[in-house]
Parts: sequence; C-alpha cells; structure tokens
Amino acid sequence: MSVETDFAAALNTVMNERLFPDVAPQDIAIPYATYQVVAQIPFNAIAGAPNIWNTTIQLDIFAHAFSVLVTWKAAARAAVRSAFGDTALELVIRHGFDPEPGLHRVSMDWQISHG
Repeated sequence: MSVETDFAAALNTVMNERLFPDVAPQDIAIPYATYQVVAQIPFNAIAGAPNIWNTTIQLDIFAHAFSVLVTWKAAARAAVRSAFGDTALELVIRHGFDPEPGLHRVSMDWQISHG
C-alpha cells in the first residue's frame, strides 16, 4: 500500500467515511475532511534508488461548529499517531473561518517517513 492509502485508512473510521482525496463532493454532509500530498522528498543514497521517503500530507477538516472541529482534530491526531507512531511528525496546524459557507476549517500538515 501507499502512504496515502494508509493515511486515508487510518482516518476514515474516525471521520465517519467522510474523508476525500483533494476535494469533497458538493453534496457531502458536514463535517467532512479532505487530504492531499503536498511534498514527497527522498532520502537520497550515494548508489541506487532511495528506499526511504518523507511525505507531507495536508489534512483539512471542515465543520459548522468549532467544537465539532476540535473533536475531529483530536480524533485525527490520535488516528495518525496510532497508525504511524514515531514515523509521523505533526508539522503545522492552521485554523480559519470562511463566512460565505459558514465553515470553520483546520489544516493539519503531517510529515510521514516511510519506505
């Protein structure tokens, strides 16, 4: 499996199967989450192809209520740590609010080392 597949599998159960790659469907129930790979960096070797990679995955969670956002954020953190252990590093968390649809948003960037 790929790191993206493993990431999605770890999070789908805590996100009630409302986790989508890149973009959520327009008619999806809120709250929901999306994820995307934002970087893949190889640990280069002197000879041969790299066998270890650092992949950065951004997870975006959207909710009407801030309290729901906080709950989903905690669940996501626990799921990623459970699935990847010390190979996952939480890099950045950004909060925001979009008044047009009335949605709170949290973006979490994770760097995962894998072979």
